[in-house]
Amino acid sequence: MKNDHYSGWLPDYLDGHLTKVQKGEVEAHLKTCGSCRDELREFKVLLMAFKDEKITRPGPELKMRFDEQLEQLALTELKTQFGKTGTSPGNRFPFFPVIRAAAGIALLIGAFMLGRWSPFPSPPTQTVNAQEATSMPEPGVMFALAENRSASKRIQAVHYMDEISAPDEMVLDALIRRMLLDENMNVRLTAVDALEKFKSDKKVADAYLHSLETDRDPAIQIAVIQILVGIREKKAAPLMRKLMEHEDTKPFVKEQIKSLLPIIV
Repeated sequence: MKNDHYSGWLPDYLDGHLTKVQKGEVEAHLKTCGSCRDELREFKVLLMAFKDEKITRPGPELKMRFDEQLEQLALTELKTQFGKTGTSPGNRFPFFPVIRAAAGIALLIGAFMLGRWSPFPSPPTQTVNAQEATSMPEPGVMFALAENRSASKRIQAVHYMDEISAPDEMVLDALIRRMLLDENMNVRLTAVDALEKFKSDKKVADAYLHSLETDRDPAIQIAVIQILVGIREKKAAPLMRKLMEHEDTKPFVKEQIKSLLPIIV
């Protein structure tokens, strides 16, 4: 193990996914390593929180009705916000109410696809008391959670990283990896939101461009488009045009691109 610690194996150890040999290695190491024992205790606390959360999954019929209602809601909202006369897109953008609407739609999709409203602990509020300040896990725990099989644990890791006031390159790279490569839309969307505070950083801006080019989920597309338009990223223009021409792009996403594109060209 890197640095003679077993942080990366602890989640699988608790979930019972290790081989008999690996389990023996971990247990032998825990007898002599206080740091790994502390991380194991933190993982147990997280696991208890996840196990206590009951999730009810809707059937396919509900999802079809939801998708239809969502698309109609998005189209109505976009027409309402962009149909006002006497206001140019350039003047309207600093007070862009549709950004909040789109963000809400994105979060709504995310909650639905995961199965139920927020089956993971809410991120800490900005007001952090002394007890909460000491509950931030070790970096090894965060990175291990980010690679865990459970999507809810990966989301928890992103929330932890989001609370770091001055993240280093490793943290930014981990967030970018979640945004671009995670198989779960909710994890990707959470990473999109966490990276927004660093949207002016070239690496992060380039990652948003890559996401816009490759991600086919409308929630991700809406969120990333809003961020790129917000920083006036001109490289996003050809990608947005390409997305408009794609036959699989949702109509409400095309409507948003059509309205926002003049701001950055």
